[in-house]
Amino acid sequence: MSHIDMPYAQGLKLASGVTLHDVLSALEDIDDGEIPQECQINILPPLNCNNDLTDEDSGEENLVSIDNLPGSQLLAEAKLKAINSDSDDEEDNIPLKFLQISSKKYQKNREWQNVDLTTETVEWAEMTSAVNNSTPLELFEYFFDKELVDMFVGYTNIYSAKRNRIGSVSQSEMKSFFGILLLSGYIPLPRRRMYWENSKDSHNNLVVNALSRDKFEFIMSNLHCCDNDLLDKDDRFAKIRPLLNLVNQNSLKHAPHSENHSVDESMVPYFGKHGCKQCILNKPIRFGFKMWLGCSSKGYVNWIEPYQGAKSVIKSHYKEFGLGPSVVLEYSDVLRKLGPHPYHIFCDNFFITIPLLEALSMKNLRCTGTIRENRLCGCPLTEKKAMKKKERGYFEYMSSDNKIIVTKWNDNNVICIASNCDSTHPVQMISRFSKIHNKKVAVTQPQIIKNYNQYMGGVDRCDQNISLYRTNIRGKKWYFTIICYCLDIIVQNAWQLHRLQNGKLDQLTFRRRIVLALLESNTESRKRGRPSSLENVDSRFDRIDHLVSSQEKQTRCRVCHKKVKTKCVKCDVALHIDCFISYHKQ
Repeated sequence: MSHIDMPYAQGLKLASGVTLHDVLSALEDIDDGEIPQECQINILPPLNCNNDLTDEDSGEENLVSIDNLPGSQLLAEAKLKAINSDSDDEEDNIPLKFLQISSKKYQKNREWQNVDLTTETVEWAEMTSAVNNSTPLELFEYFFDKELVDMFVGYTNIYSAKRNRIGSVSQSEMKSFFGILLLSGYIPLPRRRMYWENSKDSHNNLVVNALSRDKFEFIMSNLHCCDNDLLDKDDRFAKIRPLLNLVNQNSLKHAPHSENHSVDESMVPYFGKHGCKQCILNKPIRFGFKMWLGCSSKGYVNWIEPYQGAKSVIKSHYKEFGLGPSVVLEYSDVLRKLGPHPYHIFCDNFFITIPLLEALSMKNLRCTGTIRENRLCGCPLTEKKAMKKKERGYFEYMSSDNKIIVTKWNDNNVICIASNCDSTHPVQMISRFSKIHNKKVAVTQPQIIKNYNQYMGGVDRCDQNISLYRTNIRGKKWYFTIICYCLDIIVQNAWQLHRLQNGKLDQLTFRRRIVLALLESNTESRKRGRPSSLENVDSRFDRIDHLVSSQEKQTRCRVCHKKVKTKCVKCDVALHIDCFISYHKQ
């Protein structure tokens, strides 16, 4: 792979269908005064690179220029890499095939003044949380409802029938299957078949009595949530699109009334082969699928959309804004379905641009986020190199028409942040450790920075909750890992609702309650020893198949603790006839 060093033009943005020749021509047409820095164009192999005879450069290899490239090379794709020693962001490496001349939104003349933004007080009506009166299983079924279960059952049976495989799946078996997946999050085993082994160190009676090993393997090999004959060829995630649509629909239906939201990326771990698999070295999960997430500031997920490169689903009237801003605009349309409330969206420098802030202002939505210096649209703030030499806590700000404000603040690094609603003042003092003085010192911090740090971490909080008890069973199908990811998000969202209803359960206990409720409806295990506090805690109140039966030996009644020879068949606990109702009544 060879490269050409060319000036990087500020008037370029993402698009498709542009060849190397078109981009070089566009770069030559740009005036010298509009060139802020340089870029490196990495040339990919020519179109005829796999043929027996290929074109070659007519000049020397170390002196490659636009004048000695063959036609096949000019029609090939390339990659653009911005050369900027001050930037630590690896996402500045932009595929050149996505470049086009920017719209007038970026070329608009804006007047910048050293004036703070005048903010209006937004009255946000907080909704009072109801007293916790829903069980974990009921909250889980808000999202994992009958429609979603029927979808998995129907398409799984259709797929197995087309493959001439004997067997079918029922609703109860599908629920038990997903219950075992959830159980693997907090009781992981190296091999999934170990749950059914007779060895005492891995045998799990709850799993064995809920679903047989062969039935679990049958569902695992045939699991589907779509019809393969009706796939959208332009959608690389068509295999799980119905699932994503249902999860988004149910999540938005039960979304809490939250003022602050955040948009960011989330990684789904995957190590197989797929065209959309990403490799981001600085992330905790380096290999996998990248998902765009829209969350509340506490981590409740309202919207999921997978990233699929050039084929990402973007509305036509948002394409002129670019990939990052279009994701925020898509999420703004989702929030508008909740009502005409002045939501506040926080995002990082991959998404924020000045035209995006102006577009959200037109929608009566507020937005704050870090911004890259090459997107400031001529805002005359001090450059990063000079800013680093200032004292710690130094800040500058500029506003445009009292609508958009850009603030730079010198902390450990120079932070550039923009907003259409937040002001720089009032400033507050924060504590930072100083290596020079070898102690903590007081540093000034603008208000806009404080709000960003407080409300930006919604997606990160969601990722943290999922990583604690992530589904551990792995499959061979690429879409299985995304199904498990959606399942973990459903549990995380249900737990968020539980906490908002003044619930006291932590996430582990909440997840265990769901697993027990899903698996105990089919179990017939005979347990020994002291009964667990979570035993039949949900299934005994479902009023389904609770029958009285006699038993051979006398045991203690679970309610009055007197000896008895009758029991409940489903719960498998000893009960007097008089105690039967009180035990099954909540």
